[in-house]
Amino acid sequence: MGWNYWYNWTIVLPAELNAAAVLISYWDKSTNAGVWIAVCLVVACAINFGGSRAYGEAEFWFAIIKVLTIIGLIILGIVLDVGGGPNGEYIGTKYWRSPGAFVQYLGIEGATGRFLGVWAGQSLLSSSPGSRAAAEPFSSRPRLFGARARAALSQKTTFSSWTSSC
Repeated sequence: MGWNYWYNWTIVLPAELNAAAVLISYWDKSTNAGVWIAVCLVVACAINFGGSRAYGEAEFWFAIIKVLTIIGLIILGIVLDVGGGPNGEYIGTKYWRSPGAFVQYLGIEGATGRFLGVWAGQSLLSSSPGSRAAAEPFSSRPRLFGARARAALSQKTTFSSWTSSC
């Protein structure tokens, strides 16, 4: 379990820092992306070296920002959907019919292409939930998990790992 987390974060942390730099570069094209990667890494390290109190305080404020952002985006989505955008066009279910709810993957036609599109979307899942789920039956309370529960958890973990690996 420990090596799964180590491997996960050696892959995820650089990807997240790069994503933050790309996002910031939409507003500031003159600054090198490496500067933003370094700034974000220093902030992340400072929060982690600050101890439990600093980490908890940062998590608290980031969670509030996330909730307010989600509420704001839901309101914005409703306003834009009913015609509150710059061109005043009502969107409604226009995109449900064209191109459709499930996009075809790599131009493969039919149900196979739509299935592969959904499958490719599942690959964005992290390995963290799978590793936590795999470690759960081996916790300090093994007698609480019956054989059927362990088998179901094993199947879910296998499916999650299989879909997220592609």
